[in-house]
Amino acid sequence: MKKSAQSGFTLLEVIVALIIFSLLSFAAWQLLSVALKSNTQNKAYTQRFSRLQRAVSIFSNDAIQAIPRRSRSTGQALFAAENSLIFTTQNWSNTFNGCCTPDIQTVHWYLQDGTLYRAVRTSPDTDEEPNQVALLNNVSAFSLRTFSGGVWSEAITSSNLPDAIELSLTLTDYGTVRRVYLFPAPWPVFDNSKPQTEASKS
Repeated sequence: MKKSAQSGFTLLEVIVALIIFSLLSFAAWQLLSVALKSNTQNKAYTQRFSRLQRAVSIFSNDAIQAIPRRSRSTGQALFAAENSLIFTTQNWSNTFNGCCTPDIQTVHWYLQDGTLYRAVRTSPDTDEEPNQVALLNNVSAFSLRTFSGGVWSEAITSSNLPDAIELSLTLTDYGTVRRVYLFPAPWPVFDNSKPQTEASKS
């Protein structure tokens, strides 16, 4: 009587199967790792772009609502120093359905330690602490130019508002971004650099 042949895998077959399974697992892990890394990079890019878009949008709103009011602290309607810009804007958020005259506020844009800030003083001629918000990080340069009388100028400080202003932001990861903003049409300057006397009030 003959013995029946034993069925099963040989040791070599098991080793080959393990090698194939390991290679497939490694390939799948590589694909998953690349997908996760790409997803993380896309999220970071989207967040970065959103912050940049928000910063330039807020600056645009400030420029559109700017008023030629000479500040008592600077004596100018538009004052700039290194990596810094100060001017007065209207604050429409305090009105009801646009029915009333908006409040005014002083906005101070400045670059400090690689971060772009916007500080707001709702009472322009007081010494109250401004409400400052960090809008954009990894900024290596913040520069401005003004446009008046058909000429671009590096001189920013002015007793009146220019026709337009160019904002340049140099980002450490995306290079330089430039935007040009138009200021409102000229109208009489309100000089608040000096307190009014009783004679001037009457």
